[in-house]
This record gives sequence, C-alpha cells and structure tokens, in this order.
Amino acid sequence: MELAKRFIALMLMQVSGTVLAAGSPPVGSMEGASVPTPHISEPASEESIKRLLQITGVHELLDDNLRQVDERITAGLQRSTAGRNFTPQQEAIMVQTRDKIYALVKESISWEVMEPVSIRIYREALTQDELDGMLAFYSTPAGQAVIKKMPRLAQAVSNEMQGILQSMMPKLLAIVKESQNEMKLATPAPDPTHPPSDARYPVPPAMTPVPFESPAPAVNPGTPPNSPNK
Repeated sequence: MELAKRFIALMLMQVSGTVLAAGSPPVGSMEGASVPTPHISEPASEESIKRLLQITGVHELLDDNLRQVDERITAGLQRSTAGRNFTPQQEAIMVQTRDKIYALVKESISWEVMEPVSIRIYREALTQDELDGMLAFYSTPAGQAVIKKMPRLAQAVSNEMQGILQSMMPKLLAIVKESQNEMKLATPAPDPTHPPSDARYPVPPAMTPVPFESPAPAVNPGTPPNSPNK
C-alpha cells in the first residue's frame, strides 16, 4: 500500500532528522583532554524503541492518516458519482464499497501491523546510545516543539517547492521543443538509391514533459499538520 510505504519512509526521515537535530559530540578530544575509550554500543532495545514511538506520537499519526484516508475515499466516491441518479440498492452498494476499501486499508496499516515494523526498522538503524540521546532530546521542550512544529514546516517547504517546480515548466517545454527540432535536423537525408527506412532512421517521438508533482512532505511523527498545535 502506498500509504504504508509513506509511513515507513516518514519513520526513516524521523530517524535521520532527529540524529541531525540532536547532534553528537565531536570525535577526538580537546587540547589537554584525554581521548575517551571507544566502546561498541548495543542495538536499541525494544522497550526503549516503544518509548520513543510513544513520545513522538507515531501511533497518533497513523490514526490521523487513517482518518484522512477515510475522508478521501468518501470524497472520491462522491466525485465519481456526482450528477448521476442511483437507485437505493445502488447507493447501498456504493456505501458497502466504501466500507470495504477502508476496512482493507485499516487492516493493512493498523498499529498492530506497523508497530513491529517500526521496532524492526529502528533496531536496524539505531544503537542504544543513539536512541537514548533521541529520548533525552524529545523529552525536552525543544524536542516537543520539533514534534509539534515539524509537520507545519515540512508542509511549507513542500508548498514552496511546488511553486518553484511549476515555474520551471515554460523553460522545460522550450528545452524539449528545441531538442525536437535538433533531432529533426540531425535526421540524415534519404539516399535516392535506397528507399528511406523507418527502421534505420526512425522519426524521433514527440516528447511531452510530465508535470512536476511536489514530493510528499517529510513529516516527523508527532502532531499532524491539521493539529490545533500549529
């Protein structure tokens, strides 16, 4: 499921973003200080990962995503049936279809399914020392602010990127048109002693640029974009 893939991607983005936000002490030593003895940290424990998932509100984010999916399914069915007359039996079938689709999505990305996936991904990516640092950071006022405000910041960046990409379209179309003209001019003239062959010199196909779509915003698990905490 696309939403499940996005959810996993969001968790990975949280891991990388949190490590950068929390920071880490520099390697080596300051002048006059002794070099600490290096040690190998153990993989993050399941208990500590569950604490991190709770602090960052991953479960609540998933529930909010499911509510949004429910709303989009309903809106999509309404758009597809707008202006059409249905019998009561047909309307009942549409309602059943909506319920079946939502039930399938909910079953596929329920917390019971995604929690063990989250734990496995975090254990593969983080050591216990790293996770302890994340827990310490997210327990601070600054860490809680990151959880609450990052969705809004990510959405703002996504909106700006969408505008930038759309402004590129005229230039992109000009590049494609110029390339088409150059391809036509570069096509060898037919040899009068040999009939032209499309197999030897195929006519360049028309190139139509695909409109840009801004990527889904990378949202740290926490308060969703439509939260009153904006």
